[in-house]
Amino acid sequence: MSRESYELTEKPYIACINLNFDWIKSEISEVKTMWEQGFSVWDIAQAIARDPDEVTILIIDLARKGRVKPRSGGAYGRGVQGGRVAEKAN
Repeated sequence: MSRESYELTEKPYIACINLNFDWIKSEISEVKTMWEQGFSVWDIAQAIARDPDEVTILIIDLARKGRVKPRSGGAYGRGVQGGRVAEKAN
């Protein structure tokens, strides 16, 4: 069903309404830097006191605009924890 096809009297469902998708430049810069350094989405979220879903949507938006590049490990990154690359168990 296209957006235009539902009736105006039908109340739309708004996904993730309880999340905050407003970002200031300094937050975006920090997210981009941590993303490029290989931190996971969850580590980034913890560092900036945001919900991981908010960080994920920002990364998706930045990637669609070419402002961040896909990386090995995706959302998991390189396993960076506590400012250093985590040791991989054999």
